[in-house]
Amino acid sequence: MQPEQDLLNQGISAFQAGDREKARELLNHFVSQSPDNEQGWYYLAAVEQDAQLRKQHLERVLEINPGNVKAREVLDRIKAREANVMQGGAPAARTPSGMRPKIRALNPEDERRPGQADIAEEGFRLPFKIPGAPASVSPGGLARDGLALLRSGWNVLLRRPGDYAAEVDQATWWRFWLVTGTAATISAGVSLLLSLFIVIVTSANLFSFVSIILTPLLSIPLLVLALFLGCYASYRYAQAQGWKATLVRHSMTAGIVWAPTVVFTAAITLIFALLGFGGGYTGLIMLILAGYIMSSGYERLYLLTETKDKAALPLITLLVMLLAISLFRVILSSLVIGGALPFALF
Repeated sequence: MQPEQDLLNQGISAFQAGDREKARELLNHFVSQSPDNEQGWYYLAAVEQDAQLRKQHLERVLEINPGNVKAREVLDRIKAREANVMQGGAPAARTPSGMRPKIRALNPEDERRPGQADIAEEGFRLPFKIPGAPASVSPGGLARDGLALLRSGWNVLLRRPGDYAAEVDQATWWRFWLVTGTAATISAGVSLLLSLFIVIVTSANLFSFVSIILTPLLSIPLLVLALFLGCYASYRYAQAQGWKATLVRHSMTAGIVWAPTVVFTAAITLIFALLGFGGGYTGLIMLILAGYIMSSGYERLYLLTETKDKAALPLITLLVMLLAISLFRVILSSLVIGGALPFALF
């Protein structure tokens, strides 16, 4: 039984790393040995590009477990798209080789997954390789996919059933960096608006104007880096306890919650500042909420039962992140006038 479970774990890891071909090979091997394993069939559907095969895999999941809500939703959407094509009277297009068209996404929830740019859209190649990233990206595609992932994160914050597990299960480094980078960029943009307001009201000099613009821009990579450092620290702690998971899934468990949290915090703080109210505790309250939600994610990821274990991972993540942010605040403080450090760094 253990070798079969190893096949499943290796297939899931390959999927999360963006290696679709290896994942498909491993998962096909696994379901041939364990034909009644619904998780194996579900992940096989996730990596499958052919729409008909994907539908067959999902139907197999529902044969094994008719109560699998996620598989049912995905299958219903696939069937709805097929019905729309039939009603429109447009036959499915074929490739030059005569083969059926294939869906490019890795996620069975949509034909196009947030975090994977449309390769038909003009774009540019990334200068470095990120597991799970598309062959090319465009500014419009990055914004669209980043916002889509943020919406998913918002659903996680609202505790919509199944969304948290789905995001963690399909985690890739590309999705992690995209959702956290989008959140940091929005937070910095909101911070910039407030900073400009301060410059106008206080009639600051040109140096103040330039420095107060540079600070939010520099905060974007630093804020994402601070979160990753927190994730890595808590991951090392989990490994020391003998808990097993991949770093990317561990990081996404925190990132998909942190991203909408930091955007909401920036927006609320800006509103309070413009209205003349103090919003100093907004970030703290949102961090506590984020930590609470993260604990449920880590509970599922590592199958934790002890309350102290569930609390330890988000606590380490957020404390190390805040320590890193404090260090970055010191580094950036020379760029800030009158102590008005943009709240992009809390």
